[in-house]
Amino acid sequence: MNRVTVSDEAVDNALNSGVLNITRDKWRKLKNFSREEFLRYIVSIYRDGFQAGCDAVTNKIKADYVESYDPETEEVQVNWEDILALIAEVKGVSPEILSEIDKKMKEVY
Repeated sequence: MNRVTVSDEAVDNALNSGVLNITRDKWRKLKNFSREEFLRYIVSIYRDGFQAGCDAVTNKIKADYVESYDPETEEVQVNWEDILALIAEVKGVSPEILSEIDKKMKEVY
């Protein structure tokens, strides 16, 4: 199974953008976390990022496909090329990664 990863360039951009700013107080607290507290903290960051991505995709689909959105079933009729274009907008998704996603999705579905 091929694994899709975030590029080193995307990681560097995130680190240098100031988005991941940790205050001195937060750093002190982090250094004093127990192993379980630290794992819970990391999982919460992952969950928040995953949820933010899901929300962004849902909102974009609702906005762009308002005429084909069924609020009762939450289904939308979307062209596959439009889905790929949306995935391509995700920071860190290179054309190579997009091609791998396309290939894998076509294999599975």
